[in-house]
Amino acid sequence: MKNKGFTLIELLAVIVILAIIALIATPVILNIIDDARTGAYENSAKLIVSTVEKSYAGAYMANDGKTPSLTAVQTQFAKDMPDAKWETGKITAEGVECTVTGSNAKDNLVVDCHLTGETTSIAKTNSTMTLG
Repeated sequence: MKNKGFTLIELLAVIVILAIIALIATPVILNIIDDARTGAYENSAKLIVSTVEKSYAGAYMANDGKTPSLTAVQTQFAKDMPDAKWETGKITAEGVECTVTGSNAKDNLVVDCHLTGETTSIAKTNSTMTLG
C-alpha cells in the first residue's frame, strides 16, 4: 500500500525554511516602513515651510501690499494648515518640529524644520519675509 502525504521530516524542513525567510524579511520590511515614515515627516516639514511662505504672501496681499505682522501671518497659516500648531517660537505637526525666528517689526521671519527629537535641518524658508 502506498502512503500519500508528507513525512514529518519533510514538514519540519518546510517550517524551518519558512522561519528562516521570515527572520530575513522582517528587518527589511521594518526598515521600509521606517523609511516611509521618515519620508512622510520630511514632506510634512517641506509642506509647513511652503505653507508659511504662502501664508506670508496671503497676509501681504490682505494688508494691501504692506509688510504683514507676525500675527497676520499666523492667522493666515491657521487657515491654510489647521492641523499644525504655531505656538510662540515653534510650529509642530506629527513627527516634525519647526523653529520660528523673527517676531518683531523689521525682523526676517525664518522657519527651520527638523524631525522630532533630532536637530538636523530638513526644510528651511529660503525667501526673505520681513515682518511689519
